[in-house]
Amino acid sequence: MLPTVEYYALKRRAKNAGLSLAEISRQAVTGARIVPRLSQEESGLITDLNRIGNNLNQLARATHTEGFAQASIKYGDLADEIDEFTKRIRNDGKNHKR
Repeated sequence: MLPTVEYYALKRRAKNAGLSLAEISRQAVTGARIVPRLSQEESGLITDLNRIGNNLNQLARATHTEGFAQASIKYGDLADEIDEFTKRIRNDGKNHKR
């Protein structure tokens, strides 16, 4: 039996990790690393990063098929989008602690 303080600490860790109390106990016993799940904001940033990565792949393909000059005209705003995303990540790192 756990002391009350330890029980609630374990229960809080389970909630933060999105696991049941039984599952987090099982993982703790087996030595698994338990990490909190991503916040909605972090999930949104990952979605944005995936979207930008897809755009970069399209840009690379277009550059190979259309030539650099034509592709840079067509996809020039992508650099601005990447800069804005980078600023969001930097600001999040200063204002958000896990």
